[in-house]
Amino acid sequence: MSAKLNGVADKVSFKKSDAFEALQELAGEGAVFDVVICDPPAFVKSRKDLKTGAQGYRKLVRLAAPLVAPGGFLFVASCSHLVDVPLFAEQVRRGLRDAEREGRILRSSGAALDHPVHPGLPETAYLKAMTLHLD
Repeated sequence: MSAKLNGVADKVSFKKSDAFEALQELAGEGAVFDVVICDPPAFVKSRKDLKTGAQGYRKLVRLAAPLVAPGGFLFVASCSHLVDVPLFAEQVRRGLRDAEREGRILRSSGAALDHPVHPGLPETAYLKAMTLHLD
């Protein structure tokens, strides 16, 4: 409905599926995009999930990066408060390496001004994101 109201219905499509399966399917079809946005739900909800959840970000980037056209952009976000910025950045780096892609980080960011972080509650700084320009 929103796409139609904005006059872009012929340029966008929507699909409901498991993200990892959809990324693999798109790669199998040879799909390539100028911009790929990966904004998953929290992969890490408790400390026991930290290792496998963090690896989920690596897998996400490994599967998404091949879908980005050379010179295109990959945006990857995390809302897992137990995954800190250095761990998130490391998983993104490893995912790019696994996908045999290179690029530059254009921006590392967190929450916008409308989502304040409480100085006494570090878990409120759970939002993190990276915008990458891929070769």
